[in-house]
Amino acid sequence: MRALRCVLLVMCVACDGGGETPPTEDAPGILGTEGTVLFSVREVAPTQQGSNTFNALLKSARESAPLTDADITVEVTMPAHGHSSSTIPVVRNLGEGRYDVDQVVFTMPGTWEVVWHVVTTSGIHDHQTYSYEIE
Repeated sequence: MRALRCVLLVMCVACDGGGETPPTEDAPGILGTEGTVLFSVREVAPTQQGSNTFNALLKSARESAPLTDADITVEVTMPAHGHSSSTIPVVRNLGEGRYDVDQVVFTMPGTWEVVWHVVTTSGIHDHQTYSYEIE
């Protein structure tokens, strides 16, 4: 089941496009693993070895309201090698449910996972995993 979920995540990330335009209010979201958050995540530029930046729009799955009070951590791992990135990503709250994440570092070619963990003061806990193939 996990393999199927990862394949679907890769397909959704590929369909999301990437580019400089941050996700918009009507951007399609991916439901988090716990079913409480809609994640709309986009790369600022095509992912590559080195430092990368992502934009996100996070909404409550129940009310479709922007998550303005989210505490977000982003974990970058390379599962095949059993290690994480040497750099801790920096998350900035831009308001209205929008977040930027800088310093997402892929240190070598291969498959990397970026896990977004979200916790809010209203009790929402969720996470979502995105996979990237780095050449």
